[in-house]
Amino acid sequence: MMFKHILIYLTGTPMASAIQLPCCGPCGYDDATKEARRWCTNCDEGLCEDCEKAHIKNKISRNHKIISIEDYRKIENVSISEVCENHGENLEWFCKTHDKSLCMVCVTSNHKPCSDVISINIASRNASQSAALSDLVGSIDGTLSNLKQCIKT
Repeated sequence: MMFKHILIYLTGTPMASAIQLPCCGPCGYDDATKEARRWCTNCDEGLCEDCEKAHIKNKISRNHKIISIEDYRKIENVSISEVCENHGENLEWFCKTHDKSLCMVCVTSNHKPCSDVISINIASRNASQSAALSDLVGSIDGTLSNLKQCIKT
């Protein structure tokens, strides 16, 4: 359960659905329906070739993570519940002992003896800043680079 919250915290959005047919977001403001060739994960919108160039040149969006539409479509759509299945309350707490997201009713009833219940926002922030997560991301990036090299060869 915690993984889903970390994923949302890191990417800023729920994962993309493979069914969606993305159009260029910026062009949509001009009532144009150009097909998106790339996807900005920071802005959570598609970009046509022209808008991608402008996006990269813009100081504000220069360092955004841009991926191909093919990669965007491959990302699994993760269903994330923000409501407790048992009590119907918002999940606002996280128990480190049980590695579980909790609502206030869960905290006061089942997790009263647990001394390490923290805000889910703090848990997500701490997880995203952990050295272990950084090492994992680095390892995944290295593996991805190796796979790309193998495919090219």
